[in-house]
Amino acid sequence: MGFAIFTLRKLTLTARINQCNAQAMINSERANTLTQKIYAKQTAQNLAKSNATLQAYQQYQASVDAGIEFSVARASLDVELAKIDADSVASNAEVQELNILQNALDMERNILETQLNAYSNELENVKKAEEQAIKNSIPKFS
Repeated sequence: MGFAIFTLRKLTLTARINQCNAQAMINSERANTLTQKIYAKQTAQNLAKSNATLQAYQQYQASVDAGIEFSVARASLDVELAKIDADSVASNAEVQELNILQNALDMERNILETQLNAYSNELENVKKAEEQAIKNSIPKFS
């Protein structure tokens, strides 16, 4: 009868370990997807900023070549660069939100790892206790 309790406990712990592993796998998939989104968003943001900056400098050069006064052309360039920086800040806010989600997934993964370690340690202790109970139940002949 006592061994049935050990078996039940081992089955329960194994089920919990499997559940933790499944949740960890889902967490990893979500983190991977989120990392890809962050990378794509940052790449698109950098490309857009580079293109906008290049276009602003080309307009500046065209203005200077057309004979527009240097200070007026420079002021126009400064306004365009300020707009580009403002757009970049807005895009950075979106990336920051994704980074916050990624940090939450990392914390969830740490919790799952802690639970998995606890369940694994408890399973090992149950196995050792079962082995000890088996040794103690064997009749001893003097």
